[in-house]
Amino acid sequence: MIHFQGTIPSRVAVAYSGGVDSAAVLDFVLQRPRTVILVHVNHGNDLSEQEQAQAEQAAERYGIAMLLCPARAHKSREHSWEEHWRLERYRFFHEVELPVITGHQLDDCVETWLWNMCNGRDQTIAYRNVNVIRPFRLNRKKTFIDWCRRKQIGWFEDPTNADPAFACRNHIRHQLLPAVEQVNPGIYTTIRNRLLVEKI
Repeated sequence: MIHFQGTIPSRVAVAYSGGVDSAAVLDFVLQRPRTVILVHVNHGNDLSEQEQAQAEQAAERYGIAMLLCPARAHKSREHSWEEHWRLERYRFFHEVELPVITGHQLDDCVETWLWNMCNGRDQTIAYRNVNVIRPFRLNRKKTFIDWCRRKQIGWFEDPTNADPAFACRNHIRHQLLPAVEQVNPGIYTTIRNRLLVEKI
């Protein structure tokens, strides 16, 4: 069962990466009569063609419009590739004249909290960033996987997500978080409770 916070607007854009989170969110949002467009950012990397093809197939399957944005070239030494792509996504999302829903879920929130705590900041993922909203933060990633499997919805699995050396996020997910769970098996409940009392 997928849960959401706040209210899902009747006219909305869904950020679609091709992964299981965005695939489940798009399908869930379309369960009710709404005007929905799909927004996708082409990062210009080795996997972008496959990810864009997945987005185009999803838009065709549901009969909805798609907005596509190519990410600008990475020229700044101040940001990693991962951070550059994140900044490009939000640059595009903030230009969309609709609320934009992302597929951030509870696993993302816990990983982000751990990253921030390692850098001296007690923060997780906020519900809102300008016009971007994250109503699905209370769900575990496995809930989205179950949703897509039951409804036979395809998604694209980024192979780099399994490589701890590829990005800091992967190192936290595959190496740091399992150790944290041994110390505090209730870490997901702790962060979920925090999200529940956050003002949205």
